[in-house]
Amino acid sequence: MYAEDGEVYGKALASAGLSCPLVYGQNVPEGGVAFEALEKGPTARVDELYAAIEPDDTAKYLLTSGSTGNPKVVVNSHRMLCANQQMIIQVWPFIEDSGPVVLDWLPWSHTFGANHNFHMVLRNGGSLYIDDGRPVPGPMAERTVANLRELKPTLYFNVPRGYDVLLPYLAQDEELARSFFENLDVLFYAGAALPTS
Repeated sequence: MYAEDGEVYGKALASAGLSCPLVYGQNVPEGGVAFEALEKGPTARVDELYAAIEPDDTAKYLLTSGSTGNPKVVVNSHRMLCANQQMIIQVWPFIEDSGPVVLDWLPWSHTFGANHNFHMVLRNGGSLYIDDGRPVPGPMAERTVANLRELKPTLYFNVPRGYDVLLPYLAQDEELARSFFENLDVLFYAGAALPTS
């Protein structure tokens, strides 16, 4: 299991009773494994295992957010992930030709941020910029606005609240609005319904 920072997540993972290696990007606690120690070139064994993957083999276990009850584990097969990307390309074929440019804050632990956005960029050879802002009023929204000033995404994904927070910035700053919409092909939301008014 991977966590970015052992100082932040190490105690929780150590107490979770896991029987797998615990890998950290930084501040590796005792008993943990540094991510950089795993960096190796391809081996014959990796090629062998890759060739043995079947479409219905498990690609990952996705944890639901728990927003409608207790979080649940959802098994995602390779076939499911590939079919998802194929469906997107059939609806939005231009993505395949242009290589998407995406600025995204959505977590990779959820299907929207990972299965949809992250995998879309991987599948189509695009560029994914991680937005260190968030769709909440205040400094985090200001950070997202600064990122949007720097980048000109071709696809923009958010939750309804994110658009609600972003809208006043776009309405009050014509230069930001022009820059934001300059290369934009798609605005997309998921996670909840947008208000009707």
